[in-house]
Amino acid sequence: MLTPTNHCAAPAGRSATPPADAQPPLRDLVCLHASALSGLVKAQVQRTDPGLAPAFGQQIEACRKLGRARFSSWLYGVTLRLLRDSFGKGFAELSDFALRLLRGVPAPLARPMITLALSGISYVGCSIYLCKPACAVARDIPLPSDWKACVDRNLQ
Repeated sequence: MLTPTNHCAAPAGRSATPPADAQPPLRDLVCLHASALSGLVKAQVQRTDPGLAPAFGQQIEACRKLGRARFSSWLYGVTLRLLRDSFGKGFAELSDFALRLLRGVPAPLARPMITLALSGISYVGCSIYLCKPACAVARDIPLPSDWKACVDRNLQ
């Protein structure tokens, strides 16, 4: 004789991997690592155009006063631009700025930034990813296998 049970109504056990929605949006990672990211950006501007560096440092401080959300959005855009400019000089391997980014900020932030910079998506399209979980970039924009291998190799 069968007896009815309520085992189907039991909550599902915890999964070892969190769902994509549980991962922080890219904007939160930019906010969290804003000081490291702004230091990298300042150093890049100093390397590429030393005459512009003092004015750029003042711009960073002015944007910081606008609040965390605005500052992180601005910093995200500037970082993408610097990455795209550094890749524009050739794609033989990762640029010096991309390597410093990979080593200066955690991979969950560096990898999507580099992927977006390599993707060629418009800046408007890239801004949408600020609101998505950081892992959405890898899910939506696959890098060619040689670039993925290059990024993976430099993450170690």
